[in-house]
Amino acid sequence: MINILVPICSFPATTALVAGTPRALASLSAEISELSASQFFESPFDALEAITENRHRISHDFDVSEHSGIAAIHQEVYNPERFRETTSVVVNYDMAGMNGLEFCERLPNKAIKKFLIVEPTEEKLAATALSKGSIDRYVVTGEPFVESQIRNGIDQLQRQYFHEMSNTVIQMLSIEPPQNIQDPDFAVFLKDVLTQYNIVEFYLLDQAGRFLLLDSDATMYCIHGDVIVQQEELNDFNQQAVLSFNAFAPAGPI
Repeated sequence: MINILVPICSFPATTALVAGTPRALASLSAEISELSASQFFESPFDALEAITENRHRISHDFDVSEHSGIAAIHQEVYNPERFRETTSVVVNYDMAGMNGLEFCERLPNKAIKKFLIVEPTEEKLAATALSKGSIDRYVVTGEPFVESQIRNGIDQLQRQYFHEMSNTVIQMLSIEPPQNIQDPDFAVFLKDVLTQYNIVEFYLLDQAGRFLLLDSDATMYCIHGDVIVQQEELNDFNQQAVLSFNAFAPAGPI
């Protein structure tokens, strides 16, 4: 069993927040208003329709193949719809027309991570659903720090989504993944780089384990081993890395 510690890509995908009533929608919106990539829905039926419409906007779902290989992964940076892919949902249990668990069962993409909000009287039901794998997390209203629980939970579920997707792609390609994405030291190094350089998305480039990274201003960087190089600094880097990075870097606006 391959233990992948670093996903093959990650970017700010969308979280759907499904409230069920106007009051619950206003409350949920206020609790996580700073969440940038999010869609708020009062109706669970409208949410399902929108999520279904946005399904498969991540092109690697169908573009990465044994023929194209790892080199196809970074092509996602050209996909203008990538941020609209729903990778997680936060949903109230008590809603008109269908409850939160029924909503989760109807999701068109079973890989979507599910976060259920329940009242104290519904906690046992949520715990059962969690143990069965019907949901991935839940929070009980009225508990301390509910807002931070939701925000932190969304962040963890997004990371989990990309880790699981990475395992699926690696298995589909039937290849040995680069050693560095299985290396705990590299995982720590990459985490530090993401924070230091304000990186918002990254993509595995090749079997050698090089990564393409973009910060919040769309400035590009390349990681080669334990070295990180900004695009304009490449002339001072070794020629092999220059050729590799220029071959992969997008030629136009992202």
